[in-house]
Amino acid sequence: MTAFANTTPAPGTGGMPYATGTPVTGTEADLFNQARPPFFDPVPVPSEHEAVLAVIQLAISGNVSSNTTYIVLQTDLGDGLFVDVAWIQWNGTSGNATFVISAGGSQGRAIQMTRTAGTSPGASGSNQIPLGGRIRFVGKASLGVGSSSSSSSPQSIGGVSATIKYLFLKVWGG
Repeated sequence: MTAFANTTPAPGTGGMPYATGTPVTGTEADLFNQARPPFFDPVPVPSEHEAVLAVIQLAISGNVSSNTTYIVLQTDLGDGLFVDVAWIQWNGTSGNATFVISAGGSQGRAIQMTRTAGTSPGASGSNQIPLGGRIRFVGKASLGVGSSSSSSSPQSIGGVSATIKYLFLKVWGG
């Protein structure tokens, strides 16, 4: 391939957006907020891929005294029966945090799903299981109102927003 002096190749990019600044509410909900098409929710897992890598950026705004936010990567077999694959939990009360989730592969496992929708999965973790036919990200934020610095200022609760980008991967070897 010939390169010309007056052309500049575009920088390489990876991953697809799932959520961009999506508010994480007090009720567990799907965080997808991209335009359809070309994006789909739940996201179909390409047959040639076995794993997924996701970068999750959480940002908190407003006056918050306590925070328990969780994001769960789930998979199903196309039937809407989603199971938890990997999850993160954040307890920050200001600023932002970045997490990485990786999941999938060819592990054999037998586990019972015990988390009830809407309940925190606890500390960050994962179930080492292969991906099903689709994935999605759900989340919930439980926030406490911060104290007001001035008695005349109204107390307002802040919020947590999530930006999620994912990339499907092939797993080589075994």
